[in-house]
Amino acid sequence: MLHSLVVEALETEGVAGAIELVQGRDQISELLKLDKQIDLVVPRGSNELVSYISGNTKIPVLGHADGICHTFVDAQCDIGKALAIVRDAKTDYPAACNALETLLVHEALVQVSNVVLMRF
Repeated sequence: MLHSLVVEALETEGVAGAIELVQGRDQISELLKLDKQIDLVVPRGSNELVSYISGNTKIPVLGHADGICHTFVDAQCDIGKALAIVRDAKTDYPAACNALETLLVHEALVQVSNVVLMRF
């Protein structure tokens, strides 16, 4: 969905064909050789995939190899929105590389969070 939105926006600005979505690993090796034509690679996938891409191209890579995804719930938050974000970040697709791993809650919300999370 994000890819289609970016493509649509670029086409609106007269920059059709500026980005490409790779849908199979068999396409990766050839694309990684195009360092004169490609400005940036944004890999989405496993640690193994991101490491492979980073180690096999001269193209700048915007990605991760390892990391922990945090969500911080601030004392000034809308608790309903915060719960929706946390629920989505962990339960929408928990195997995704961007799934919530650490939930940090401001100490002012600890009592509120305990009550809300019990209903969650």
